[in-house]
Order: sequence, then structure tokens, then C-alpha cells
Amino acid sequence: MNDRDETPKTATGRKKSSFTFLLGLVAGAVVGTVFGGGGFFNGLGPSSENAGDQKGPSVTFGVTATSSKGPASDAIARLLDSSNEGGLDRDREVLAFVDALKPGEFGARLNEAFARRKGNQGYDLIGKLYQKWVEKDRAAALAHAESLEGKDRKTALMTVLSAWAAKEPYEVLAWIEEHGKKDETQSALYTVFRTIAQKDPEEAIALAERSKQMKASGGNVLINGGSYGLMGMNTSFLYAIWAEKDPRAAAARALTIPNSQERSSALWTLASTWAQSDPGAAWEWGNALERASDRKAVLQNVISAVAGNGDTSQAIAFLETMPPGQGRSDALQQVASFLANSDPEEAYAFVMQHAVNDRDRQAVSNVLQQWARSDPARAFELAFSELDPGNARRSAIQSVINEAANRDPALARELMAKLDDQDLENVSHSAAYTLARNDLEGSIEWAEGLPEGDIKENAFSSILSEWSRENPEEAVLYGLKIENDDRRRRSLGNALSQWAYQDAVEAMTWAVKNLEKEDQENLIPQSLIGRWVDQDADAASEWVAALPEGSLRNRSVTSLISSWADDDFVAAGEWIKRLPKGESRDSAAQQYANEVFQTDPEAALAWAESIGDESNRLSQMESFARRYLRESPEKAKRWIAGSSLPQEKQEALLKDAPKR
Repeated sequence: MNDRDETPKTATGRKKSSFTFLLGLVAGAVVGTVFGGGGFFNGLGPSSENAGDQKGPSVTFGVTATSSKGPASDAIARLLDSSNEGGLDRDREVLAFVDALKPGEFGARLNEAFARRKGNQGYDLIGKLYQKWVEKDRAAALAHAESLEGKDRKTALMTVLSAWAAKEPYEVLAWIEEHGKKDETQSALYTVFRTIAQKDPEEAIALAERSKQMKASGGNVLINGGSYGLMGMNTSFLYAIWAEKDPRAAAARALTIPNSQERSSALWTLASTWAQSDPGAAWEWGNALERASDRKAVLQNVISAVAGNGDTSQAIAFLETMPPGQGRSDALQQVASFLANSDPEEAYAFVMQHAVNDRDRQAVSNVLQQWARSDPARAFELAFSELDPGNARRSAIQSVINEAANRDPALARELMAKLDDQDLENVSHSAAYTLARNDLEGSIEWAEGLPEGDIKENAFSSILSEWSRENPEEAVLYGLKIENDDRRRRSLGNALSQWAYQDAVEAMTWAVKNLEKEDQENLIPQSLIGRWVDQDADAASEWVAALPEGSLRNRSVTSLISSWADDDFVAAGEWIKRLPKGESRDSAAQQYANEVFQTDPEAALAWAESIGDESNRLSQMESFARRYLRESPEKAKRWIAGSSLPQEKQEALLKDAPKR
């Protein structure tokens, strides 16, 4: 480990975050990157043929995709274009299209949907196509899903395996044991165990726990290529299924779970189910539990279930026996919410009568929000004039203003005019979203009249973000004209991020054509790269790799690795290995080390040791070594002794090591 130029091994076994459902931009797309223009980017890319008046690199994404013509093709295009509409009509249209297809047509229609879609379009359409195809020809649907790459493959397999698991859970379990990876199979595993639990919940729980234990001890259960299988999977829903048949047996088994968070989660779900059939028995059992955390999980959810069933008198009777604390505060808020659905005035009186501290009084926020639906002026007056200063008052004013902005934007603006600067600062950010959604012109006029500073910047950034949902190009063009630099960048950043969520390529293309150098260096890494990675990591990494050394490249590399390593740390690590030595490669290695440290500290240390700049390398090695000493002192000491750190730094680290 003394040779700092040695490329570290890519970390394996890093626990990845829950799989996001964003799909790739276009399956099979040919992605090209061409730099042109003058000044900042002139002649620094693989081609400079398209030099012109652009302010940044001209990013061209040439998509070659063949698609059929005819009624089905037109329907695919229409359904993709209407993806953001949602609602029952949209669902009916998708189902009608899918149901009309013949067995041999599903593959062609899916290929066309992948080729035509932009950014986030068509997730529901693609899912319904696969679900129906599984019904018609499961083997063909699975083969098609396996033929895809990247996020398209993950989403396709998730849908196919889940649909299959609902019918044949053991077959899917066997397939996952042989072929599965966590990010492709996690959703299907939920369906597998849920289906098994419907017949035998004990077997489902035992199988899930056995699999987790074998993986934790190094077994190769439900994993392939270092993926995590069931590790991190929340199996509490299985206890709720068991509680439908035998709540006491399910509860007794849940109490044996050693991990406190997993145990509380299981108790939480089964208590809700138990309370549906016998709330008294569930309450009595929960009150007898020894551990306070277990009691809280059970009692709070019993009250929630009872109140949800409409028996608020029983819920209040249970609540009045609880001692002050977080559990009682949470339960009080739940009862108040259910009361407010039918009678906000009664709910308000209930909270004020039963609240014993500010935490209890925060239940007023939801009550007054409900009240504002029928009488926003009265709800505002109560929040503004009758509540004592504190978190409860701040939260209540914000809830009332947001509800008023949803129903009567002019009234909301009138109410906000009564607030002092402190109260206005608390509500302006969230209120601006709602105002912009319901009255864009009025929201801009309101924001223009706000005092200079954070209040105004918060409002404009929220307005442009909401505006960008419906018309992103109009929003960013407005933001481009804002003269105040800080306000312009914040507003543009929010608008571009929202646009990129819908279509990262369109947002990136606009940014490199229209933003000045300094805004590019701030906004492309901050607002666009991460979104693009979510949709097409290969294209994003290719674009970043072609950037010239400098601030934009360094910041973009850091953003890229932060997003990519969270989803596919192996691919991210392999990409860094191919980077030439330099400042951006050092930035990538440093960020990657941060991403993998929790799972593999020595892999992180190896990446830190590969940083080329000596000062930065030693600083990062020392920083990570201190973290390692806090978590695993003996292993860290051995690593330090064999590292390339100077002797004096090694001695200083070992001297400061925590004593145990």
C-alpha cells in the first residue's frame, strides 16, 4: 500500500441505497459528445467542427432508434407524451392499450417505448406492458428484461420478477438465488415472501431470517457477484400478515428479534393489525412489555388504528393512560388528525386540553390546516394570535398559509402581509411553491415585493422550480434574466434540477448553450449531473470525461461519483481507474473514498492513498485513518503501520487513537 500510484481495487460489498425507479434515457441510444464554441471550451474536445456562438460545449446526443409506424406506434407516442398527467383516465388508457395487444407484440412495443421515451417518461406504461406479458408468456418477458442494460434492465426485471412471484414465489426465489442482484430483485423478494406468508407466515419469516443470517456469516444466499440479497430488507410486513391469523404468536416471535429497530418495526405493523380485531387485547399486551421502545411501538399504533376505525372515544381513553413523552405526543397528534377530519374546532379544543408541552401542541398544525380548508381566515387568526411563540406556532402558521395558497392564492398573500420578517421567512419557501402552482403571475408579483435577502431568494427559487414542472424553458429563461447573482443561481439551479428530473439531456443542452462560464461551473455539477446519472450514467460519465481540466470538470466529477457510486459503485470505481492523472482524478478518488468508507474502510483508504497531489493525499489519508481508528481501532492501527504516511504522522495518529 506504499505505492500511491497503484490503482486501488474497486470496493465490493457496499450497501447501496434503495433502487430509484428513474429509467435510462433511451435503450440503445448512440450518445456523442462534441465540444465547440469559443473562449472557455475552444478546441478542447474530440471535435471542434461546430464552433459558433455557443457559450459552452455543444452537447449533441444523436439518438438512432427505429420504430414502426401505425396505430400502435401513434398510441405509444401519445402515452409517453402524457406520462405526467396521471389520474384514472390515464390508467384506463394505458390498460386499454396493453390489453389490446397480442402475445407476439409485447417485445416490439416495449422496444419502441424505450427508444421513444425521454427522461422520466412512460414508467407506468412499461410496467403494465411487462406485467401483461408475464401473464401471456413469462419466459419471453424474462428473456427480454435480461437482454437490457443499466436502469432499463433493473426496472424491467423488478416488474417481471414481481409479477411472476405473485403466482410462483418459490420459482422466483430459486431464480434469484442463482441469478439475482439486490438492486434488480429487492422488490420481487417482497412479493415472494408476501405470497408465501399468505399461506404460512412462519415459513416466510424463517426463510427470510435464515437467508439474512447466512449472508451475514459469509454465505452466498440470494446474492450474485457481491450483491446483498436480503441484507437491509424490512420484513416487518410479514408479522402483520401473521397477526391476521394469530396475533399473539406473531407478537411473541417479534419480541425475539435482536435488532431493536427491526423489532420495533415488526411490533408496529402487527399492533396495527391486531388492533383492528381486538384493540383491548393489543393494548393490554403492549402495556405489559418490559422495554419502553417496544411499548411505544405497540401502544402508539394501537391508538392510531382505533382512531382510524372511527372510535375516537376509545383512542382518547387509551391516550389518557399514557405518561408524558414522545410516544404520548405522537399518539395525541394521531387522534387530533382523525378528529380534525370531521370537526376541526373539536380537534383544536382537544389538543389544547390534553397538551402538556410544546411538543404536544405541535399537533395543532395539522388541525388548523384541516380547519383552513373551510375557514382559512379563522384558522390563521388562531395560529397567529392565540398560540404562544415556539415551534407549534411556526408550524401552524405555515400549514394554514399553504392550505390557503392552495385554495385562495390572493387570500394567502393577504395573510402573509400580516407577518413579520421572521414569520415570513419561515413560510415563504414552501408557500411560494403552492402559490406558483395555483397563480404563477400572482406569485411572481408577490415575490418581487418581498424584502431583499433570503426571503426573496427562497421565494424565487421555489417559484421557478414549480414553474419548471409545467414549462421548464420559460422558467429558466426568466431565471436567466434575474440580475442578482445569488438569486439567479439559486432560482436557475432549482428550475434546471426540476427540468433535468423530467429530461436531463434537454436541460443539459440548454445549460451549455445559454449559461455563462461561472454559472456553468456552479449549476451543471450542482443541479444537472446527478439527475443525468440517475437517467443514463454511461452518457453522463462520457460527457464529464471529455471536459477539459478545470473547475467545471472537477466539480462535475465529484457530483458524478457522489450519485453514481450510490447506485453502482463498481461501475463508478472502474470509471475512475480509466481517468488520467490530474486534479479531477484526485477529486474523483477522494469522493469515491467518502462513498465507500462505511462499507469498506480499507478500500476507501486505498483510494485516498492513490491521490496524486501529495498535500491532499496525506490530508485525506490522515482524515480517513482517524475515522477508521474511531470505528475499528485495532484494524486501523495495522493499516497505519503499513501505510505510506510519514513516520511522524503515523506516530501522531497512534498517539491520539481512542483508548479502549
